Amino acid sequence: MIIRQQQIDTFEDTGSPHFEPRAVQHLKASFPRHGAFLGDAGVIGVVRYAVEQAGQYGIAKAQNVQLFADLTLLLGRFFDSDPQLPWAAAALNDSETTCQNRRSQRLHGEAMAYLNRVRGTKNEFIDKAQERLLTDPVAPACGEFGPAVLMQLQRMFPEKYLELGEAGARLLIAGGVERAARYGIETPRGRLLYIGLMYLLGAGFDRDPLFAWAGEALASGGTEAERVSRLHEFAVTYLKQWRALPARGQA
Repeated sequence: MIIRQQQIDTFEDTGSPHFEPRAVQHLKASFPRHGAFLGDAGVIGVVRYAVEQAGQYGIAKAQNVQLFADLTLLLGRFFDSDPQLPWAAAALNDSETTCQNRRSQRLHGEAMAYLNRVRGTKNEFIDKAQERLLTDPVAPACGEFGPAVLMQLQRMFPEKYLELGEAGARLLIAGGVERAARYGIETPRGRLLYIGLMYLLGAGFDRDPLFAWAGEALASGGTEAERVSRLHEFAVTYLKQWRALPARGQA
């Protein structure tokens, strides 16, 4: 997994009229799969979101905002507050320096190390996790919920589990149970699916435009069982479509 330095050194000023179109072009060329799902309007939305959200951390230089946009696609929208990625918040909120370039350099370094450890230098770990989900689906949790889910997460994506550790995974499960309840999802099957999607797609997957199908399924009518089945169906369809798209050019 590589985010090349020249990719984040392209621009000088987000206030320039050239920034947005060039940033959009960069994202579409570097992340073709994401671009295919988001469409032109969605990619523009990512750039504008990055400008606004990075600005909350005092990050305004275009090369640093571009990095923020790249990571939004790679790690999910709201990656900066995802409890699975504590290093991101630590870098962005580094109180030892007010220099946005230094904080962005730290974020870049932390992100590269994380992506290589968890996704693999050639995406081999995440590809295996996706393949595993399609060929050997996660089964509903049996027995005591917490320990059963820990086992499922470890089997689903062992590199991610190693990164989180048991304590981090337990925090993810607790947060997932709470968030799932907001959608009226309280059965073991529904909770497991919701937690699994947080684990694979990011803690804010239900609000991420890249996964608009998730928000649609969760907000749809019907019983809990119907909504959970719809969410599972949409997730499988998305994953199959994602894997069928060419990854050429992806950072």
